[in-house]
Amino acid sequence: MPQTPGTRLGPYEILAPLGAGGMGEVYRARDTRLGREVAVKVLRGGMAADPESRARFDREARAIAALNHPRICTLHDLGRDGDTDYLVLELLDGQTLEARLAKGRLAPAEVLEFGAQIAEALAPAHRAGFAHRDLKPGNVMLTRSGVKLLDFGLARRLPPTSASRLNISALPTQSVALTADGQILGTIQYMSPEQLQGREADARSDLWALGAILYEMATGRRAFEADNQASLISAILNDEPRPIHEQAPLAPGGLQRLVDACLAKDAELRWQSAGDLARELRWLAGGGGATSGAGGVAPIAAASLLARLKPPLLGAGVALALATGVLAVQGRAPWLDLRRPRLVRSSVSFPPVSDIHSGGFAIAPDGSALAVASADSTGTWKLYVRRLDSPEVRALTDKEGAYMPFWSADSREIAFATGEGKLARVKVTGGPVQVVCDAPNFSGGAWGKSGWIVFAQGSGPLMRVRAEGGSPGPVTASDSARVGEEKEQPAFLPDGEHFLYAAIRGVASPIVIRVGSVRGGRDHELMTAGSVPRCSPDGWLTFIRDRTLFAQRVEPNGARLQGEAIALPEVPTRTTAFGLTTPGALLGEHVMAYIPANRRPTVLRWYERSGIPGPVIATLPVPFLGVYPSPDGKLATGVFAEGLETNIWLINLSSGDASRLTDVEHLSRGPIWTSDSRHILYQYIAADGGTIRRMDVGDPASSETLVSIPQQTTLNMTDALENGRALLTQIGWSGPVYSASSDSGYRLQTYLPAAAKPEFALFARGGKWVVFSSHIGGSMALYADTYPVRSRTIRLTREPVADSSFPFWVIGDELIYVAADGVTLRSTGLQFTANDVVAGAPRTLFTLPPELLGICPSADGRRFLAATPGASPQAPSLTLVQNWELEIGKK
Repeated sequence: MPQTPGTRLGPYEILAPLGAGGMGEVYRARDTRLGREVAVKVLRGGMAADPESRARFDREARAIAALNHPRICTLHDLGRDGDTDYLVLELLDGQTLEARLAKGRLAPAEVLEFGAQIAEALAPAHRAGFAHRDLKPGNVMLTRSGVKLLDFGLARRLPPTSASRLNISALPTQSVALTADGQILGTIQYMSPEQLQGREADARSDLWALGAILYEMATGRRAFEADNQASLISAILNDEPRPIHEQAPLAPGGLQRLVDACLAKDAELRWQSAGDLARELRWLAGGGGATSGAGGVAPIAAASLLARLKPPLLGAGVALALATGVLAVQGRAPWLDLRRPRLVRSSVSFPPVSDIHSGGFAIAPDGSALAVASADSTGTWKLYVRRLDSPEVRALTDKEGAYMPFWSADSREIAFATGEGKLARVKVTGGPVQVVCDAPNFSGGAWGKSGWIVFAQGSGPLMRVRAEGGSPGPVTASDSARVGEEKEQPAFLPDGEHFLYAAIRGVASPIVIRVGSVRGGRDHELMTAGSVPRCSPDGWLTFIRDRTLFAQRVEPNGARLQGEAIALPEVPTRTTAFGLTTPGALLGEHVMAYIPANRRPTVLRWYERSGIPGPVIATLPVPFLGVYPSPDGKLATGVFAEGLETNIWLINLSSGDASRLTDVEHLSRGPIWTSDSRHILYQYIAADGGTIRRMDVGDPASSETLVSIPQQTTLNMTDALENGRALLTQIGWSGPVYSASSDSGYRLQTYLPAAAKPEFALFARGGKWVVFSSHIGGSMALYADTYPVRSRTIRLTREPVADSSFPFWVIGDELIYVAADGVTLRSTGLQFTANDVVAGAPRTLFTLPPELLGICPSADGRRFLAATPGASPQAPSLTLVQNWELEIGKK
């Protein structure tokens, strides 16, 4: 019967249960005589009355007593208290290999080291005449001193006695079968063919099991898998495991040959002794067998976990092609000396994905896979996944649209925003998409291990919702002092309750990083940075400051930062760092993933109002965020963003030539042409303030300041009249709209308060009206009011329109906008009177081209200048950086 805390078995006082196997229950206990803690194992339930079970229990005691080895759990005592037989064993501090494998595959050095230690523990047992016969990850304990073998309950003296026939009907349903001879003894996944055929197991059966364990440690998957026991037995008897290098490209090349010999169906073809196998593993760990096998890699040196680590060299067939190597470290393992190794970069491609954007990519917390949201050839945004142990890229969604994906804490599911303004989830293995909740204006989410999803929605409060679905509610408090802030990219901290998020007031203002809790309440400021930070599941933050990527630790609950921020100069900042994994998840180390700077060219062409595209005007070697034709249609400006820098380019629409007008400046929204087609008005933004300027495009040095912007106040100019006699500008991205005019010396005056929830504003009717977008009515719509003095707000569109990431225009008495689906261009006529404006019935113009970078109508509205990405010379790729933290100190 189960033992309860406080009961005694002889001199041993039971303290707490530790676990149970197929045969015994194990408890933490205290030896009252010696004052030490021990492990006490007793027979389970009615097995104590079964002679065979008691004999097997006695056999385990004799086997352990005969095996005095540092890699085998020590037997202290054997006793009987009433009807209870018990063993007293060494109490081990650590975790089983089975528990470790649940987190993913092991680092190559660990595979070789732990494998060698297991073989070194088996060798003396075999020499003493014992075969374990139930070797499996659950019977291998990983402790600070290394491997310890457990549970010799099925051990038997060699040579074996004769075996009877296998009784298939008696296949076990528990992890260790306790049946009579002739039936299966052990755990099927690690059983040799001779065991499954009812023949006696000898030392070579243990080596088969060790081969299966080595395979699982290297790949994270079992060597033989099936849906039922019969199929599993058939696979073991007849099939070969999938090659190691296909699932673990960085595994030592010689490991495949070694494992193949362990898993030979004929015992005569296997390794014949554990000692030989241990020496072979040590030889591989020391650098032997440097020639990789088919698609394999040269072994990583690991004579012990404290030995040198040599660089892996990839063969041509490996899916992950390393762009650079890592220097060998002499004397100690890299996780003990973190100053000398360098980063290892891997390039991962994504055919048939056409492009990768910073908000459309996420790496699984366990480092096993990568998720991409990208448009296909038809312009439909889909969610794709690629496991790092496979070159296959699979689509997980079809027609829902998919944006800004993020992973569940257990790396089994991916959540994302849909084109219909929903938050949805899908399993990484595929299946139906499940809607979680409504999520308009979605700007990033995080899925915690407690089951809560926290997501940002632009300028509103962060929201929380249960992952299984429901009605979302605010999880951060509203604050009038934070009006105009955009909130982005929440990320859970290691404690699983607290999360951080970025609050952005404008392009050049420092990004404020705050910490909140899923329980709600006030949040607090953690730091400021120049970019949205990324957080690993174990508490590393990376962020950009002063155009350098930094890393810094944060306490598990986000209360404060730890240590100093350390620069990572090896990672270029003209990229977007978007993912960090936990150590041990991939290759045994932290992994950072980032997107190289987008170098796809930009194609410019005119589109007729019917949607018919004209010939290509220009193909430019830079990706534009928007294009703006001059009133005379001869020139255009393009906004080009690279990393943290945003600049204006000038394009000649006749010749296709382009040149840069500004140099390394931060700009908000698009530049505005003056009516003479000679000047542009644009806004330069800096951390200490900024200015709205007017520039002669023929003489960029002639730039003059119209408006000075106070420090820490980011204004986004949205429109101007004629040559700049009046301006509309806005605080942040959704704060109050101000007007300024030459008559008042460009003094800023509030036109639309924050309560109007304005998103974007344009002059209309020669400056007598202002048209603006707002979600004051619940959904995004377009409104109008008189200027310069407001009289009343008039709603122009009955149907919802796209959010402020899509433009709208007023050309004469026509309003052109993008519908709520984000792809349909619509138009409506406007009838103005002195104090009123009436919008006509909307009509569709055309569907926007796929992967649209920017679009703007000509001055007369008869055609539209559109920018789309050109063909990429190769499939988009990202960079994985292994060991990035080795440059900054201990983990």
